[in-house]
Amino acid sequence: MRGFCDCNACRRTRHWTGYVGNLSRELRPKNAVKPRASLLADLWRRLTGRPGRARAGATGGASAQRDPTFMLLNERAPIKQAPAAAPGESRRPPEAVNAEAGEDKSPSLICREAILDRTQRVAAYEFMLNPNARSRIRASSERVLRLYDEVLVQHILDLRPERLLGHRLAFITLRAQSLDLALVRDLPRSNTVLALRFPDHAPDLPRQMAELKGAGFRLALDEADGIAQIQPYLELADFVALDASAYAPAALAQMTSAIAARSIKIRLIAKHLQSLEDFRMCDRLPFHYFQGTFVTSRESWDQPRADGSRAKLCELLNRVRANAAPAELSALLMRDPVLAYRFLRHVNSAAYGYSKVTTVDQGLLLLGRDKLYRWLSMLLFAVGDRGALDFALMENAVIRARLMETVGEGQMPPPERNDLFVTGMFSLLDVLFKTPMREVIKHLTLPASIEDALLFQHGKYAPYLKLAIAAEGFEENELTTLAAQCGVAEKTVNMLHLDALVWAQELAF
Repeated sequence: MRGFCDCNACRRTRHWTGYVGNLSRELRPKNAVKPRASLLADLWRRLTGRPGRARAGATGGASAQRDPTFMLLNERAPIKQAPAAAPGESRRPPEAVNAEAGEDKSPSLICREAILDRTQRVAAYEFMLNPNARSRIRASSERVLRLYDEVLVQHILDLRPERLLGHRLAFITLRAQSLDLALVRDLPRSNTVLALRFPDHAPDLPRQMAELKGAGFRLALDEADGIAQIQPYLELADFVALDASAYAPAALAQMTSAIAARSIKIRLIAKHLQSLEDFRMCDRLPFHYFQGTFVTSRESWDQPRADGSRAKLCELLNRVRANAAPAELSALLMRDPVLAYRFLRHVNSAAYGYSKVTTVDQGLLLLGRDKLYRWLSMLLFAVGDRGALDFALMENAVIRARLMETVGEGQMPPPERNDLFVTGMFSLLDVLFKTPMREVIKHLTLPASIEDALLFQHGKYAPYLKLAIAAEGFEENELTTLAAQCGVAEKTVNMLHLDALVWAQELAF
């Protein structure tokens, strides 16, 4: 193919150009007009976020969007376009520069969901683009379904997942027919788990699984319909994920026992747990990991959590907000030796880059009042009588807070970005204390803008909080709208989201 060398990037470009061309021909309705160059260019830009290579004289993207073939593909496999940057945005992410140079970047937003182990700590994350796409295009061509998998893998590779995982795993769900994608081999092998959705017929699947295992990948069988479907593949699998919401309790117990009896090395994952009751039921079964929205679920709380250590922290938070003198703050910290030790350990952590801070007074001088308040707000989740899910709840709150703060960079001055962080941390205090939010914040002195966001989802901080929450809930349409409201591009949100994951893992408590 003219215009390409033999580097990896050009080989991928040749693959994508031919692949999208075949896909467009397959989906083209009969008697459709065939503006092939503009269609290829537009599909390429939309699905990969890379500039198109249409021949000279091709029509623009607007005409392609009106083409029946494009409309059909976009209906079956919609990949959202990035919103325009807000006027006056000071930060210039790479995609904004590329857009000015004539490149139409339009990635989708990556969402995450935590997977907890039996100690209720985060052990892994599942990453995906849009969980509803599979049901919308289930009857579509295999090429369309495979295209979604390839776009997902490409976006994850662009975000360099190896930098954020540490000792944790990344679950990436693909159709079994997508295992031969060349991009899959570029994923970091030590931490990647390829979760396979089963086809009706895949005679080549055992060979593909064996090759991937030999290459160092771990494999999961995802949401199988029954033991008969997964039986031929259990020896090659490391994990089996079950949709706990799809089973009655007795049937779920029978299914887990049958899998455990056939393979002692398999690790079982309970998915789609929506409440603490769901979690407790699965915790009594031989599951090793738990996934769902149960960590942050708000349920009817019979008895609020009263804790003296957290009450003292609330007092200290109020003194910081009231601009108490450094000597007073130092005395309050030193009153509790464990608190003073934690403070010094935090100041010396990798998140700040300080070293050899040996006194509370020195730490206060280096950290400053705003960062002290942030640390105390995080510490609320890590002291006193720890609940079963408090570790996971704290990490969720820290990621939410950090994402809000960094999205606000270039949009708000530093004091308000600090308030964004505090808003994110405090947005889960009601779950932590098992008390309605209105009652919790009565004990804290907070600016009206933070209270408005926490109590009424209103005000200038509310879009940032909604964006951070949407990133946890796989609401792609909502994410796109909220990113535009916050004045940031979708790819920027992806990068900041994963940066927040890294930042949260570096904190010391």
